Amino acid sequence: MYVYLYDNFLKEKRYQGVVKAIETRLTDFGIAGKIIRLMNLTNAESIVEDEIKKGAATVVIVGDDGTFARVLSRAATCQVLYGFIPIGANNSIAQVLGIPEGEAACDVLARRRQMELVVCNLQPYRWQRRKGEDYVVHPQDGKLEAFLRPVVRRGLLRRDQFEEPSIFPFEEMVVSSKTPFVVEADGKSSKETRITIKLAKSRIEMVVGKERKF
Repeated sequence: MYVYLYDNFLKEKRYQGVVKAIETRLTDFGIAGKIIRLMNLTNAESIVEDEIKKGAATVVIVGDDGTFARVLSRAATCQVLYGFIPIGANNSIAQVLGIPEGEAACDVLARRRQMELVVCNLQPYRWQRRKGEDYVVHPQDGKLEAFLRPVVRRGLLRRDQFEEPSIFPFEEMVVSSKTPFVVEADGKSSKETRITIKLAKSRIEMVVGKERKF
């Protein structure tokens, strides 16, 4: 059984056409299912666990990067196959997974090409790795990867200049500072003086496309 978790922003009129096309395509493939609309205070973990008890075998996230992170930051430990149908402009994660936007994502979902992906645990957040701009990471190798880019020169009118990045794998890292630094995870920002980043014990079963970046 398929369960589809719709982000609340999909109620907007500008998305009605693409949502309708997606639902028609899913019906054509015979993989239409229950639709649950996520509200701001929705606990994704409890919803997913409840649907698994009712027989759900595949949970599909429908929305953008924010939706993806919001669901999996809570429900990454749930034992179910996840899919993703990206809608909207903010969809860099879908590119990494090889999933096209909108109706075309239904074809990827129907093929059910599955891969097991590692999850990062960041205290005080749980967070799914963001896509690097020009680098390829491997979310299957059982390692996290750190990208260090020291600033060579700070400019007033020009952008900061950086050294070539140093890249190294790790399983756990502690980052601390005497002064607060900005941490961005799951689309949220905060200032911290100490964070712990480590490989989570659980992994995610995810439907991916053949054009994936790993």
